[in-house]
Amino acid sequence: MPTTRPICALFALLMLGPASMATAGQGDCGQPLSNGSKPTTTDALHTLRAGVGAIPCPHHICNADGNAKLSAVDALVVLKVAVGVPGIELACPAATTTTTSTTTSTTTSTSTSTSSTSSSSSTSVTTSTSSTTTTVPIGQTWTGIQAMLGTTCTGGFCHTNGQAAAGLTDLDDFNAGYSNLVNHAATESALKRIEPGNATLSYMMHKLDGTFASPPANGFGSRMPLGKTPLSQEVRDNIRAWINSGAPKN
Repeated sequence: MPTTRPICALFALLMLGPASMATAGQGDCGQPLSNGSKPTTTDALHTLRAGVGAIPCPHHICNADGNAKLSAVDALVVLKVAVGVPGIELACPAATTTTTSTTTSTTTSTSTSTSSTSSSSSTSVTTSTSSTTTTVPIGQTWTGIQAMLGTTCTGGFCHTNGQAAAGLTDLDDFNAGYSNLVNHAATESALKRIEPGNATLSYMMHKLDGTFASPPANGFGSRMPLGKTPLSQEVRDNIRAWINSGAPKN
């Protein structure tokens, strides 16, 4: 089958309007919407919309051919996998973050010399520093999500220990922060702060995206983080993927 035909078919579907959102998203490669064992044609359409710049989608979910940028070709790969074309594999890059740890060691040595008329001693101190850089997966664990939130949400007496803006506190605590978010009722909306498996019904995502005043959130207040630059699309999409994968605590 010529490669232009599936792409043209996807574009025809695109022109009909936006794809309906599934109630939960797997967040795996090629599956921005579905949570089954393999992608669906709806995933292919969503990937196409991302490929033409109509909607955002993290590369570790929609960059199905593994190239440097999203394109309609990614949608074609997802479509072929969805309909069972043999020999086609998904090749999304891994979602990663890089952390660096630094270790400093100090060595002290003392030497003493003695002559018949005098004695002297000297001490030398040698300090060495080494750095280790580790790349680890991010976006699918609470550890990674807490790290992303911690850079902006726990400072300025907002959501840290002892401070409870909008009733949300302890985001700097691994266990308490998770409990205060996941399956916890929001104070500004009828939604939960985080509804596991459904970022669309998670009020925190609407606060981060700036859509909190519109359905289904119907909330109020200000976009988060308050008074700061909004989190990048990549960071928000990582949080979205974590929620859609069930908001696991690991």
